[in-house]
Amino acid sequence: MFYEKALAFAQIQCQSLTTKALQTFQNQLTEAYRQKLSTSALKSAQAMAIYAAARMPATYHAVQSCYQHLPADFHPQSLLDLGAGPGTASLAALDYWPSLRRLTLVENHRLMYDFQRALWEHLNPGPSYQPIHDSVDSLQKLLDEGFDIVVLAYVLGELKAGQQQDAILKAWQKTMKYFLIVTPGTPHDFEYLLRVRDELLGKGAVIVAPCPHQDRCPLTETWRLH
Repeated sequence: MFYEKALAFAQIQCQSLTTKALQTFQNQLTEAYRQKLSTSALKSAQAMAIYAAARMPATYHAVQSCYQHLPADFHPQSLLDLGAGPGTASLAALDYWPSLRRLTLVENHRLMYDFQRALWEHLNPGPSYQPIHDSVDSLQKLLDEGFDIVVLAYVLGELKAGQQQDAILKAWQKTMKYFLIVTPGTPHDFEYLLRVRDELLGKGAVIVAPCPHQDRCPLTETWRLH
């Protein structure tokens, strides 16, 4: 599996660090999440490797479980991974869909982008791999082309409201078949996800999962938003 090779690569990058350094970087990562800071708070190549090694397992399995909600006869050939980080969502897709032929990974954080490129050069996957250094609410460097599936995994929470709207619009314009959004399961994330849901429905989207209907989400009545 590509995931196992990628995780091993990230772990190897951490082996030269002392236990104290690992703990320091881990604490920085935890604090960044608690304060809803973006990965831009991580400012070293070592931090990128620790981030990948720490977050990849949970992210990989969460995203792949979402892929399983899509129709069994869906066999995508192209995927756009926005805010890709080390490319975990793409790894999950490669392991799940042998049909993939073209992967485009967009990442704005320069150090993460560099780590991603080193990781994927090590993996040398069969499908075409295109890394793009750009922001998900801009996509100025992305050619005018569509993708069978577009993925925004654990990205929207790092953007301001206006950036979220721009990112959704750009992503939807690139979507040919399916658009997958993955967020943490918190009231904060649920609040903006509801706004995104309404916006996409207004553009003609059809909700496939987890609630396959186009009506108002019933959870708004039972889950108090903060």
